[in-house]
Amino acid sequence: MIKAWPLLVVSALAFSAGCGSSGDSKSTAVVANPDAPTVSTTGGPSKTEPSAIPSNLSPQELAAQADVPVYPGASFPDKQTKAPNKDESGKLHTYLVMSTSDKPNKVVEFYVKGGKYSEMKTKEGSEVQGLSPKGNLVLIDITEHAGQTIISVKSVQG
Repeated sequence: MIKAWPLLVVSALAFSAGCGSSGDSKSTAVVANPDAPTVSTTGGPSKTEPSAIPSNLSPQELAAQADVPVYPGASFPDKQTKAPNKDESGKLHTYLVMSTSDKPNKVVEFYVKGGKYSEMKTKEGSEVQGLSPKGNLVLIDITEHAGQTIISVKSVQG
């Protein structure tokens, strides 16, 4: 695991850099396509046009596909979870958003326990990152807004 840590940090930085960069960068990191069909938060089929990747999965099923545990008791705010999409290299990107009334430190503790993920403090809150049991790169932003803790999960498979 020690040898994988630099790769994880470099991957996370490249992943983060690709999220908001503009210009001529050849980065293939894609977190969420704002034009991608949204996922039904009720568990039924999406009412938007179908994409190349099935969008009729519930957020819980997408979390399982991304190999990220759902925070206990969390809800999925409407239209925040997007259908997964693939980047140019064929890697599958999943973006999930959950919310809870639990405090951010309790959410961080849930994801860090067991040693699979580590915490980094950010200006907005905390970021938990690591590799899932299946080897997916996982970045979880945990912030507080209007009395709710927002859990934004980004997973890259492949």
